[in-house]
Parts: sequence; C-alpha cells; structure tokens
Amino acid sequence: MSGSWRVAVVTGGNRGIGRSLVRNLCQTFDGTVYLTARNEERGKKAVQDLKTQGLNPRFHQLDIDSRDSICDFAKHLKETHDGVDVVIANGAVSYEKNSPIPLEEQSEANIRINNIGNANLYQALEPLLRQDGRYVIVSSRFGQLTNISEKLRPKFQTDNMSIDQLNCVLSEYVTSTKDGSYKDKGWPDWPNVMSQVGRVALTRIIVQSLKDNPRRLLVNASCPGWTVTDAARSYLDVRGMFGDVKAKNPDEAAVDLVWLATLPAGTTSPHGELVQYRKIVSYEG
Repeated sequence: MSGSWRVAVVTGGNRGIGRSLVRNLCQTFDGTVYLTARNEERGKKAVQDLKTQGLNPRFHQLDIDSRDSICDFAKHLKETHDGVDVVIANGAVSYEKNSPIPLEEQSEANIRINNIGNANLYQALEPLLRQDGRYVIVSSRFGQLTNISEKLRPKFQTDNMSIDQLNCVLSEYVTSTKDGSYKDKGWPDWPNVMSQVGRVALTRIIVQSLKDNPRRLLVNASCPGWTVTDAARSYLDVRGMFGDVKAKNPDEAAVDLVWLATLPAGTTSPHGELVQYRKIVSYEG
C-alpha cells in the first residue's frame, strides 16, 4: 500500500528521541503517524504540541508492560487500518548507572518492560506488518556481546534460540540480582547492559523466525548514538564508547532511525543487525 493508507507507529513518543521520531515521520512519511505513550495525558499533550507546529500525528495509549494494552492497540490498528507499515519500538525504562534504586528493582523493571514487553509488542504487531514492512528496535552499542563477561556470551548465541528461551535467560539475570549471586555468575551490575544485549538478541531471533520472509520485512536494532536527552544521563560516564563524535540533539538522532525505518521497497539489507550511523555494528563485538 502507498500514500495515505500507510501507517507508522512510534512507541514512547511523548518526549526525547520518541517525540523527535514522530516529528520527523510527520514531515517525511506519506501516511498516518501514531504517537503512542504509556501516560495518556503526556501523550496527548505531546500530540497537541506537535499540532501547533503544523503536524498531524494521532495518539493512542500504549503501555508495553501490559498485554491488555498491547492487544488493544493491535486491535485498533487491525480494525482501523488493516495493518501497519513502520514500527519504531522506542518505549523503554532507563536508570542512571549509579542510581540509588536497588539493583533487583532496576533489573526486574528493565527486563520486564524493555525486553519481555518489547517482545510481546512485536509478537502482537508482526501479523499486521504489511509487505515491505519495517520494524526498528531502539537499542545501543551496549547490546554488543563484548559488554558482558565471556562466560555468559554462549547464553546469547541466538542460532536456533526462541523468544521464550531468551526471556528465560534474561530472567536468570533478574533472579541473580535478587539472591545476590550475580557477581559470582558474571552478570553485570548495571541492568541497562543486559537489557540492551537482550534487545539486540531479540532482533536476531525475530529475523531467524521469519525464514523465507515472503513479505520482505526488515527488522533491525538501532543505536542513535550519543544523544542529549533525559535518558542519556545514564551514559554520562561511558560516552567514550561512541568515539570522538559530537553529541546530537534528539531531532538529529531521529534522522538515522527514520532512515532505517523507511528503507525503500526492495531493500534487502540491513536485516537482523545492530545499526549505528547507518553502518552495521557487530553483535559479537
């Protein structure tokens, strides 16, 4: 489908990169653009703010931590549009590296929302993706396996791995933070790292599940790079991993993400990759 029949969705769209993604798509995407957010009041306010700029996004409440909310949104897309063409899964929680919140609470929320929630969202929306659909999971270079201990890396070899198996491995991490065994087992002390590894692994598992891929879907994870947002405070002491690159504002960071999410029909690559600055970043590191 083309023109006004096409539909794009951004999760976590009420602020930061999410709002910039919606703004960019409203300016460049020929179709309907949905700004979704967990908090209805904040989401609707973001939509109204964008409308004052001459843009016309639609709002729908979506909490990726709720299966009911995910199913409700999928039902809406099916009944209203009979499908979706572009999804940018940006919704997530994040904690600063030295957050005073107990590690077990951070890990449980990170894995439950950022990983299991995003997996549930993909599984609900995958049947609705139309020919040449694009699905981008916003992640970061923390998703490379070199960011976890060598003895844990075999657990994230995604060949022949299912989404359920991945969720079980990530749940092992949560359990280890609750019983205090995470250090002895080699798990990191910052849940954001495991969450990012899990999101890139999810991307690879999804692509394997598509097999012959008759709809020519492209599914990728993408790192927006060093970006000045509220969430970026989490990375203040590790920004060096992005190299000698000037920090971007959210509107600048959104450009490459939208490029990846709107690759033209017939494009075959990248697919199942972690992408940053329009280049593939090795999962193995």
